[in-house]
Amino acid sequence: MDTDSSLVSLESARRAPIELPPTLTTKALEALIRPELRSADVSVSCVVGEVPDSVTFQAAGPAVFSITLVVQGTGRTMLDGVAPLDIVSSNAVVFWSNGPVSGQDYIEGGKPIEIVDIRLHPDYLSHTVGSMADAIRNSLAVDRSDPDRKAFLLAVPLSAELFDVARSILACDIREPKLRHIFMRAKALEALALTLALLQRNASAAAARLSPKEREKLDEARRLIETSFAEPWTIEAVAAAVGLSETKLKLGFREVIGKSVRAYLREVRMDHAERLLSEGRSVTEAALACGYGNLSYFSKAFFHSKGVVPRDLGARK
Repeated sequence: MDTDSSLVSLESARRAPIELPPTLTTKALEALIRPELRSADVSVSCVVGEVPDSVTFQAAGPAVFSITLVVQGTGRTMLDGVAPLDIVSSNAVVFWSNGPVSGQDYIEGGKPIEIVDIRLHPDYLSHTVGSMADAIRNSLAVDRSDPDRKAFLLAVPLSAELFDVARSILACDIREPKLRHIFMRAKALEALALTLALLQRNASAAAARLSPKEREKLDEARRLIETSFAEPWTIEAVAAAVGLSETKLKLGFREVIGKSVRAYLREVRMDHAERLLSEGRSVTEAALACGYGNLSYFSKAFFHSKGVVPRDLGARK
């Protein structure tokens, strides 16, 4: 065993096993969750059954990379401050956060649920994929993500190969615990490889399909954000304003400009707010000028972007 592997193994041994965080999500699904593998670097759980009534609840969890293979089930999930992501059957939901993050979940009742939840510790993921880590984050940042908080959320259709992995995990009949754990770890890594390959293909295909005219429209969208950043822009509104589909706008923005639409809009707003505050404008004036009606949310966004709360910026002068 090499030194790097030894260090990773020692660090993993110090960590508690990864599992579904003990939130209201797991309480609502407690009777449906079947733990398959629990270790410091990888966990696998199956969620099978049905909740009688639809439920909505706050959710929070630690740093993690997760792949949720939704064979059956309907609901929504969202990061705080970001638009919700619809969850439907035959989708894979990919999530990556380098720190604690909170949001909201919704599960539709009265419908069958068949889900495989695979979780990897971010350190283990980075050690496993190496230099691919940044590319993975870039491919995730085009959907319901918050790059400023290093929290990324994306749904993609299940490929036939990922569907087979989910089915084989759900139907595994190996009873001996050690052998069952070996099987589950192997399937988790197979799902990881297939998911990352799928994300890579999707990102490359989207970039290759951008025509010169579409790139002009992306530049138009960038200028629109830079000149009208106080407007309550949504992905849908920006796409409609420049004549692009939402998918092309999101994927193209990441490819051409290097950031998601939301991240770029937030960056432009925070840069302008910083200039206003440095000129002596009040926090309220800066917030309203940048399109924020909620001062608390503005202060949090500014701190995440600039590393200082708005009211303290003047004290630096």
